[in-house]
Parts: sequence; C-alpha cells; structure tokens
Amino acid sequence: MLVRLILCTVTGVGMIWTASPASAETSCHSGYYKAASGDCVHRPVCGVSSPPQGATAQCNDGCYSFSENSDMDETCTRHEGTKKVLD
Repeated sequence: MLVRLILCTVTGVGMIWTASPASAETSCHSGYYKAASGDCVHRPVCGVSSPPQGATAQCNDGCYSFSENSDMDETCTRHEGTKKVLD
C-alpha cells in the first residue's frame, strides 16, 4: 500500500510525495511469500514423494502447501485444489 500526500502552496503549485509503510518494505526470503497475516510462508514444494516438514496440505497435483490456513478454500488454488489437509 502506498501513501500519497499532496502538498499545495499558496500559489496553487502542488507537490506529491509518495512513501511505503514500513511493513511493506519488509520482504520474504527466496522461496517464501508474504501471507495475508504478514508472515513469510514457504512456497509450495512439488516433486517430492513424502510431505516436507511443516507442510500443512497436499494439493491435487501432488505439491505440498505450507499455508497458515490449510482448511481454507484458497489453499492449493494454483495446484488444482486441496487433496487433503495434513496434521
């Protein structure tokens, strides 16, 4: 989210200043994405024969998700949906 402030002078000449809030400046390491919670979450892992440590769901295409909300409909949406939620 960007914050825009418009400052106008008495003569009507304007100036625009744009800044990002501190939370938007923080990015996740490679292989991770920023979840809605703001946490960095491991991207899905594909091509493995067993669930990786920390996986929360298996997707229909065989990939494993690390979603914080594995019981939600959005889990595995780019991987043909959720096959099963893991313990």
